[in-house]
Amino acid sequence: QLWVFCAAQWEECMCNGDVRWGNADRWLILKPKANVQTLQVECSTRQLSDVRVGDDNKHCECSVTTGTEYFKVINPMLLPKDVAAMTAARVIGSCDHYKGGMSHGPWGQMQWSAVEPFCSSSWGRSRGSSGQAGSRAVDAGTLRRLMRVWVDSRFLENYERIYDSQG
Repeated sequence: QLWVFCAAQWEECMCNGDVRWGNADRWLILKPKANVQTLQVECSTRQLSDVRVGDDNKHCECSVTTGTEYFKVINPMLLPKDVAAMTAARVIGSCDHYKGGMSHGPWGQMQWSAVEPFCSSSWGRSRGSSGQAGSRAVDAGTLRRLMRVWVDSRFLENYERIYDSQG
């Protein structure tokens, strides 16, 4: 069993299991009522107690049991890397894919040009940019992870039918 991100503060979480609200080491656990499959929660201090006063990173997480049908439909991006491998989803796009695609002609070069700012931490410096990221900027590692594109295992056969080994 693991906890996966479900919703940011002020958003709604729908989960087929327990929901926890808070951040870091302070959590409020919410359990579904009897005979209710999906727990629907507004993740806000308007509806829930403020377990971390002053923390604007409070959020809801959903309890998921590996191997269940619910686990199989979760976006692998939300799962820890070792657990994501258990989903049988395939990564079909990433910074490495896009950079490697530069050798596939003008289209690949244009695609890399479009995504390079999200993939390369040195991009701004290499262009002579004097702008600095703010204190709340998303770090380069997170941006690279967000650039991954997955195909769910249920759609792999169709994906492989449409795209050959050349993409």
